[in-house]
This record gives sequence, C-alpha cells and structure tokens, in this order.
Amino acid sequence: MACIGWIRKLFITTLLVIFLAGSAEVALRFDSAINEDDLLGSPTENALVTPCWQAQYQLKPLSVHHSTNPDTHADVTVRTNEWGGRGGTYAVPKPAGVFRILNLGDESTLAAAVDEQDTFSRQLQATMQPLMSDQLEVINAGVPGYCPLLAYLKLKHTLMTLEPDLVIYHFDMSDIADDYRARRQLIMEKGVAQVCPHPDLANKTQPQQRFTQQLMLIQRGTELWADNASSTDTMSDRQDISSPAGKLSWTLDHPPNWSLYIEHALRPLNAIQDLVENSKSLFIVSTLPKPWQVSADACNGRNIRSNLGFKQNQLYGNEYPFQIVQQYCQQHGIRHYSPIVTLKQQQNAGTLFLQNAAEFSPRGHAVYARILAQNIYQQYQQR
Repeated sequence: MACIGWIRKLFITTLLVIFLAGSAEVALRFDSAINEDDLLGSPTENALVTPCWQAQYQLKPLSVHHSTNPDTHADVTVRTNEWGGRGGTYAVPKPAGVFRILNLGDESTLAAAVDEQDTFSRQLQATMQPLMSDQLEVINAGVPGYCPLLAYLKLKHTLMTLEPDLVIYHFDMSDIADDYRARRQLIMEKGVAQVCPHPDLANKTQPQQRFTQQLMLIQRGTELWADNASSTDTMSDRQDISSPAGKLSWTLDHPPNWSLYIEHALRPLNAIQDLVENSKSLFIVSTLPKPWQVSADACNGRNIRSNLGFKQNQLYGNEYPFQIVQQYCQQHGIRHYSPIVTLKQQQNAGTLFLQNAAEFSPRGHAVYARILAQNIYQQYQQR
C-alpha cells in the first residue's frame, strides 16, 4: 500500500509539474506575441509588412496601403515598389548620369503617417537636386521595426542591386530593443550574419527542428542563463527591454546598463560600412532623436509618452545615447552625424513632431532633410 501511495504522489506531482510548465509556456507565448506586435509598430504599420527569409520581414512589394495621419486624420497613401521600398520604381542596372541615395531605417524613415512628398527622403531629393548635375534619386527603404542588423541583411541580399552611391542609416532610439527582438532568429556562419528568417517561415519548413528548440520556456531560460554568464548587470534590464514600456529605457535620464544590448545593436553598422565601401560608395550614420529629446512640447498627445515610460511636457536631456552612437562610429571609422543640437535650436521645436505619434511632422521632415543635405555636402568635401 505504501508503494501505491508513493506512486500516486509521484503521478500527481508529475501532473502538477506538467501543468505549471504548460501554463508558463502559454504565458510566455502570449507575452511574446503581444511584445513582438508592439515592437513591430502600430496595426497600420503591421499591415504594410510580410514575412521574409533574409531579413525577417519586409514591406509588401508592389502594393498600395492606406493609413491615417494621427494629428489631422487625413488619409495617407503608402505605395511600395518591387524592391520593398516606399515610392515608385527604380531602374536596374542604374542608368548613366544618376546619383542614388539609399535611406535605411525603421518606421521613422518610412514615415507612413505623412504623405510621400512630405517624407524626408522626398524632401532631401527636392533640396539637393537643383545643386547637382546628375539626376538625383533618393530611395526610401525604411521598414517598421528595422534595426542595423535587419537593414544590413536587406541591403546584402536585395538593395545593393540598386547600386547606391550613398547609403544613410538613420539610427532610431528604438533600434536597441528591435535588435534584441530580431536577434533570436539570426543565423550566423563563421561569425558572419547570413539570414534572419521570420519564425513563421522557419517553423513551417523545419518540422525536424528539435522539440526543445520550439519551447519558449527553454528558449527564455537559455537566454537568461547566457546573459547572466556574460554580464550579471543585465538580468533586470532584460525584462525591461522585452516590454513595450521598457524598449526605450536606455534614453531615460537615469538609464539601465544596456551595454551588451547596445554593442549587439551597433555592431552590424560595421558590416554595412564594409558592404557599401567595397562598392566604392559612401556610408553615413545619422542619429534620429525621439520627440521628448528635442522639446518638452513635442508628442504630448494620446498617452504616447506615458505608454513608453516618459512624462508629459518634459524634456529629456540625457546625451548618453547620442554619445554612445557617436563614439562607436568614431572608433570604427564610420561617418556619423547627429542633428539633435540643430533640431533643438529650431523655433517652436515641438512642431517638428506629430503630437499623436513619435515621428516627424511634415515640418520636421523638411527641416531634417535640409540639415541632412548640408551634412552630405560636408562629407563629400572631406572625402
């Protein structure tokens, strides 16, 4: 009887463990789905993208989408070309007498909340064209949720075919969290990033994948153990970076120690530079600030700030993020530009951004394009 009682207790304990593990797995998958959707962008932006083998996802090619300006509620048309960029088509091979600028970045570069002619890509073309003898084409290759890693893979596998003469990566403050999210699917070979397939695509074509690799409970435990082994200071930060309210924590006046995440996110800039310079082109990194880093009056609508952990009507003057990106670029010989000082000096700087979205307003796009054009001229003079 004692043996039967012991077996019964063991059976009940086993069922309890299985139940708790199953509940934890469901909770992790639910949390991951919510966080991934939030990190990717708004529902409007999600409708713009489709899964991709090389760079996780891309804009749906040759399609037309409609979004709404969150401030004016006006309809905004977003058309895409066959290269997965916003706007019209571009000839390949590149015609003689054409100078191409390729803008890489995330939703701040795509700018789905404003009309195409108001984006800084189109404004940059309008500003620089009168001063050039060649025909200028400025290509908007921004994709919601992109980071240097995904931009590098997209550039490597697709966009270099466009033969750009100048590639500009517009670094957004959310790139650190976006890199953290994307890096889970990264496939490396001999220390070099090869592809970062969307998990939906990878799971459909790899049924032989080990069961343990599919369990998020084991994945999350492995990640936490690896991070703890490399840096005990990042344990609490991991919880922040994976949550919607924590993905911009490194820009706070008293930021957490995200040195490991920052290093991972910035490292692909080296690969972009090598790829671009091997084709005899120029590469520049430009650091885009968030609205509250420019003006206390910027982006105070619809709880945009509070949802991301920032106070209303407050200017966050922490220069740490800008210094980190600048120092990294200087150490690795990457041309870098930060418009933060010039943007702060603008009259009514708060109007450079939308009130109900953490992005440039049409005025902000125009101002950024103008000061970006000035920096491009300087870079080519120094070349």
